[in-house]
Amino acid sequence: MAGNRGGWGQFLVRAALQRAGLPPDAVEHVFLGPAEAALAFRSGSVDAWAIWEPYVSIEVAQFGARVLEDGTGLTPTVSFLAAHRNALRDRRDALADLMRRQRRGWDWAAAHLPDYAAYNAKLTRLPEKPVQLAFEKQRTRAVPLDGALLAELQQAADRAVEYGVLKQRIDVTAAIDRGFPLDTAG
Repeated sequence: MAGNRGGWGQFLVRAALQRAGLPPDAVEHVFLGPAEAALAFRSGSVDAWAIWEPYVSIEVAQFGARVLEDGTGLTPTVSFLAAHRNALRDRRDALADLMRRQRRGWDWAAAHLPDYAAYNAKLTRLPEKPVQLAFEKQRTRAVPLDGALLAELQQAADRAVEYGVLKQRIDVTAAIDRGFPLDTAG
């Protein structure tokens, strides 16, 4: 089983094994980055690969891979805009403007998915069809940092400690600035 150390790949494997009632040593985890893991997977050196989009769609569309577990219900699949505390203190207006622009960009991309996929495929030199499939699955959008999401994130962080992905417990709420309401971001 190939996947990255200390991130989504390692977490997904442990969570999927736990959900299936299997011990952590039920698979041999080989820690590889995406480029190395792709080669190992395609050559048959590893039997499975814990990966994210657009790599999932590339492997399925171009190499006949099958998805065994998609992580639904195992962990929140959210991304964050991270800012240094000095920027939060000194550049809040600029950060709010960035968030507004980012949200407008997501809205445009959702309304123009083929164009967005074509542009990204050219930019990243990845095949266009799997990139479009990945974007169709992801449907990136802004969501509120509400209590339910924060609780889900805390559960995932606690499980990451249990799985050895994180070395010590973190307080998710202390790491998130909720001072940028969703309506400000859009």
